[in-house]
Amino acid sequence: MKAALPNYQLTVTQLSGEPTPSNRECDIMIGTFDQATTRRLVVAVPLGAYRFGIAVTSDHPLAHHSRLALNDLAGQRLLMVPRGISEKNDQLRDAIETAAPDVIIEGTRGRYNLDVFNRAADQNLALLNLTPWQDLHPNLVTVPLDTPLTVNYGVLASRQAPQPVQDFMNRLRQLI
Repeated sequence: MKAALPNYQLTVTQLSGEPTPSNRECDIMIGTFDQATTRRLVVAVPLGAYRFGIAVTSDHPLAHHSRLALNDLAGQRLLMVPRGISEKNDQLRDAIETAAPDVIIEGTRGRYNLDVFNRAADQNLALLNLTPWQDLHPNLVTVPLDTPLTVNYGVLASRQAPQPVQDFMNRLRQLI
């Protein structure tokens, strides 16, 4: 796409906190989104969808499965984002609670960061994970979860982005 967008330069940066319109450190980012996110915070150019998995330590009983059904989570302590952050996560939480009513779901403080992955590894907890993060932590393995639910990802920009960013997003949408 570089040839089609010669007037744009991308720089990869590490965000220091939860990205919100008020503390925006970048103009665009690649990230997950669903209708709740796009209604409130961002405009998105979709690129694809991520699948869910369950990250556990290599000695955890679930680590030896090739795939996990929702009822395989019965009796487990499972880390997930709290309700209200993602419609897809909320839908999956409902499905898990129906299939495995004795699962103990523990909410994170918001969206995932490295502390969440460290907590899962240190406390030997199961962690709802997405495919791009399956190799993020060296002490966790991710087992695919049998669910038709996926989470969209793409290029995201603030709804109040400056005009050059809006122009970039429009041009990108045309190219894709």
